[in-house]
Amino acid sequence: MIEILIFDPKYIETANCLYDRTKLPISKGDWKPEPKSVYIVYGAQKQTELLIKAKQAFNLTYLIVNGLDNINKWSNEYTHLCKTNIVLEPIFDNLTVLKKMNIPAEYFLNEYYYYKPKSHKPIDFLYQKTKSLDYLFKNNPEVKNFQADFDELDYTIKQKTDFHILSKTVIVWKKNDWDSINKAISCGCKVVSNTVSTDMMEMYKPYVVFINLDEVKDITEILELLDQHNFKSMEEYNKTIIMYSINKYMDLIKNVLIQAQ
Repeated sequence: MIEILIFDPKYIETANCLYDRTKLPISKGDWKPEPKSVYIVYGAQKQTELLIKAKQAFNLTYLIVNGLDNINKWSNEYTHLCKTNIVLEPIFDNLTVLKKMNIPAEYFLNEYYYYKPKSHKPIDFLYQKTKSLDYLFKNNPEVKNFQADFDELDYTIKQKTDFHILSKTVIVWKKNDWDSINKAISCGCKVVSNTVSTDMMEMYKPYVVFINLDEVKDITEILELLDQHNFKSMEEYNKTIIMYSINKYMDLIKNVLIQAQ
């Protein structure tokens, strides 16, 4: 048996997307482990001790969707849990670090529901809050409607989505933050991201403007690149980025299930 588990409500949307793709059973409440089963776990960091005890008692296998960006701040218990299972990692840069720690890890794209773009988007830019971007926006009269990203603010899941839906462009400062990029694309936003030197950037180029944001001196540089970029459609995005991830994790799920049996 294989099932999806959610221990943190912020993953409900992406877990539901996985359910839609796989039709695997999904558990959001009380959990009753079945012996020798496989579980795809969202929010494992919230129930580390429970998951370790259940694994020992029922001979379980976990595919852990990592929700902790900073690996240096992992607890010993969470690190142990990850080392004895398989980590599905949404942040590409973390894969190299995890493998050096002898943690089996595979790239995993958090898919989000597609929201039809609104005809009126009052927020010109939604951006990850940094001193550099704060300065650029607050000192440029051409851009009046901007909003610091929800990461720095205490908003609900729905409010986070609403901010994206109402934004024309999202600026992703963190390198290799494909999860934030995917969320923005799914909400019909244009996306600007820091340049990275990976194959993933080549795959995302039709959907994202990549630029070294540290070197941007004026917001007009970004505006010009946005005007020049030929953004591919959401349909193309689904055919390439989404299908690439689905094919990878479906093969992984099949192999893990075979081994568990």
